[in-house]
Amino acid sequence: MISEDIEWINALRRAEIEEVLDRLPGLAGDLLEIGGGSGQQAFLLSERGFRVTSIDLASSEYRAGRVFPVRDYDGRYIPFPDASFDVIFSSNTLEHIADLDDFEGEMLRVLRSSGCAVHILPTEHWRLWTWVTHYPGLVKWLWRLRRRGERGMMGADRPGASRGSPLRKGLIPPRHGERGNTLTEYLYFRRRWWSTHFERCGWRIAKSFDLGLFYTGYMLGHHRLPLAARRRLARLLGAACRCFVLVKERA
Repeated sequence: MISEDIEWINALRRAEIEEVLDRLPGLAGDLLEIGGGSGQQAFLLSERGFRVTSIDLASSEYRAGRVFPVRDYDGRYIPFPDASFDVIFSSNTLEHIADLDDFEGEMLRVLRSSGCAVHILPTEHWRLWTWVTHYPGLVKWLWRLRRRGERGMMGADRPGASRGSPLRKGLIPPRHGERGNTLTEYLYFRRRWWSTHFERCGWRIAKSFDLGLFYTGYMLGHHRLPLAARRRLARLLGAACRCFVLVKERA
């Protein structure tokens, strides 16, 4: 992924975090971020007054460019005692966790009884429009390959890039997360699926709202289309992400 793409992703994530915090003005305290990546969002949350602990897999592709301390963990066991945090936060992470039911139990364990979990997740609209832009995105990648001569770049800036052969990734839009396949994944990104999942695992949904920005996984025209225009597009084409605010069902 090249630097201009990373900068644009950071701008989107910043806008989404600001929207979440504006809608949840009472949020405060000890915050655990799941899937910290580069630490960019942890840094933003710490600036807003949270006492942030961030964790991610040691294999994270963002590890070399971290801007905030991120603790490595095994992706299954959260390495903290029971009731350690007031807030659990994740952004575009839960769809990548294969044993999600068990991991929900871990999040419930480390969350205090008065706390909440805040998860930002891609919507079915994001999934649909990322399918639609797959082949234009492939053209973008080929143009970059020719311009920059980056022979090892095949699929590196595209969703699901780690799966399958280069030919297959070029011809068939890849799956993004851990459930379903290229076609059925759409169903797993719907609000109904996530709501059913959370409630089955012992959460109660306190709030759920779209974050009001339109974009796809290929970032076509990213810097050329400002956030204000993306907000208008979200009203027509659907927002790329949705936020779920969860509390313990038996708190």
